[in-house]
Amino acid sequence: MKFTCDFSFTSAPHRPQLGWHPGKLFASGEPGAWYDPADLSTLFQDVAGTVPVTAAGQPVALMRDKSGNGNHASQPVASARPIYRTGGGLHWLEFDGVDDGLASAAIDFSGTNKLSVFSAVRKLGLTEGTIAALAGLGPGEDGGMALRSHIDASQYKVGSRGTVAAFIGDNEPSHATPHTGVVTTLIDIGAPSLTLRANGYSRQTSASQGSGTFANAPLYIGKQVVGARPFLGNHYGLCVRGVASSAAEIASVEGYLAARAGVTL
Repeated sequence: MKFTCDFSFTSAPHRPQLGWHPGKLFASGEPGAWYDPADLSTLFQDVAGTVPVTAAGQPVALMRDKSGNGNHASQPVASARPIYRTGGGLHWLEFDGVDDGLASAAIDFSGTNKLSVFSAVRKLGLTEGTIAALAGLGPGEDGGMALRSHIDASQYKVGSRGTVAAFIGDNEPSHATPHTGVVTTLIDIGAPSLTLRANGYSRQTSASQGSGTFANAPLYIGKQVVGARPFLGNHYGLCVRGVASSAAEIASVEGYLAARAGVTL
């Protein structure tokens, strides 16, 4: 197993190009989803999408995918719906760390062994919380991924599994709870390579993830159905795509999400 630090993306501020948005990452039909709580037209108080979210304090039962893939995320249980909040020019979904969570229908990542996950969050909990997850990481749960906050001694941690699970954590003290971060994971089962980035801090491992591809499975946000692990904190945006992302794409989407979360990278 090899661990390295890579600061190659941090030599200049991350600023997306004028007019750029994460939807451009799906222009060629890449599998995945993009969720943007700042866009009220994508938020609804009911799963059917007939009652729009119009003000802070309202529950979010449905958040529509802006990638063009139709992978909308929902929560049928009223008590487990995150709350839309806004303040200081920012917009986010508030997860209670108890049972709040959203999930998409199955997204077919079975044609790829590469995954790029970009998120902007504020973690407030001191227990393990799910930022985003796909399938599971245990035996018999091949093709899974889980990005979590505050797990073991790590401020953020990601796991990926082809047929074998590999993990890497962010041990940066300045990322201790409470913390607002743009958290990215770049995964290649075949290489193998697993990278975790948080506000530009980067760690990478070449530990084996076995073989195979990612699963055809739901994407979980805020709580993973298998094992729960509810997230306490705020979600400002999430983008997941089933391809490797270039350095320019990484810089653009991280800069976009940094603006959504009010942080400087």
